Amino acid sequence: MKKQICKAVSLAACLGIAVSLAGCSAAADPKADGAFVSVGGTPVSYDEFRYYFLSTKDMMSQSSDSDSSATNLDLPSLLTQVESNLQNDHGLDAWASSVGVELTDEDKAELDSFTEYMVQMAGGEDAFADWLGGIYCTPDLYRSLNEKQILQQKALEKWFNDNYAQSVVDSFEGNTDYVHVQHVLIAFEDTAEGADHSAELATANEVYQKAVAGEDFESLIEEYNEDPGQANDMHGYMFTADDSYVQEFKDASFALEEGGISEPVETSYGYHIIKRLPIDLDYVRENAMNLAPEDVLTQAQEALQADLDSRIAEMTITQGDCYDKLTIDYFDDTIPTPSPAPSSDSASASQPDSAAQSDSTAASDDSAAADASSASSAE
Repeated sequence: MKKQICKAVSLAACLGIAVSLAGCSAAADPKADGAFVSVGGTPVSYDEFRYYFLSTKDMMSQSSDSDSSATNLDLPSLLTQVESNLQNDHGLDAWASSVGVELTDEDKAELDSFTEYMVQMAGGEDAFADWLGGIYCTPDLYRSLNEKQILQQKALEKWFNDNYAQSVVDSFEGNTDYVHVQHVLIAFEDTAEGADHSAELATANEVYQKAVAGEDFESLIEEYNEDPGQANDMHGYMFTADDSYVQEFKDASFALEEGGISEPVETSYGYHIIKRLPIDLDYVRENAMNLAPEDVLTQAQEALQADLDSRIAEMTITQGDCYDKLTIDYFDDTIPTPSPAPSSDSASASQPDSAAQSDSTAASDDSAAADASSASSAE
């Protein structure tokens, strides 16, 4: 459900501008803001309109190519979809602004790092600019779209916490269906059937003895743990008996009293030494959107969509002086030869963490760390 909420506030994808000056009157410069359209009273720049026009044209052309029943692409249909996309995205921008979030210096530095990484992957500034041109984007527009995406995600989290965090906390308080644990995993080096795991068991017993003797459990995690999920979030795991965790791990977790530490628990991944902790309501509040139960998420989804629909309805389209000069191929001779998308093979640097991920460059979502965790692997 979190993904459904995020989908409701997702940006239009980066997919993937001849301007004839004779096409407009001498007084109407197609490069002027609002020459084609304004949205909700805000003039749309040439670069932004061109991006939406050509990206939408690409999307509709591909859809038509894959559907033999689809009609040929025509200008009225294209402009209708372009205007709809602009209304949706400008409405989303207006909603995010109304929530009251802004970019921090940390956000800007993270976006700088992400952009530098993308430049490296492309093979340098010139190659990166060529790639942007192939998706109908400019460096400034690319920056702007990524900034908006960061603001939208921050707005979503703030909006949810302002309106629904307490409901999520209430659902956890006194609820015995949840368990909160940390663990140390001593992973099997050889997972083949019948393999000798005596060395791993010896290490697991060593960790267990240190834990019950009173050594700091988080220090033991840092020293011995081989579960990347636990390493990525020292808080540990909160789950119910119905969640898709390894059955032996779930059974051992629920069998513990708060503060209790399990002897080594064997699963197909290795030996786990588990410590049960009390439910941390402060953590629940801080991570309310990720931990919200289904009914709260459904309520939030409906309210969010109503808010967005209201904002989008305010985004009226006003046609500019050059609007009626548009043709289906108006921007075609400004499209450069497409360049390959940036590839990790062309960069030696590791990708920095960043919220600035357009659909054409997106890394894995925030479930990747959990999917990598052996403790949370589905049966």
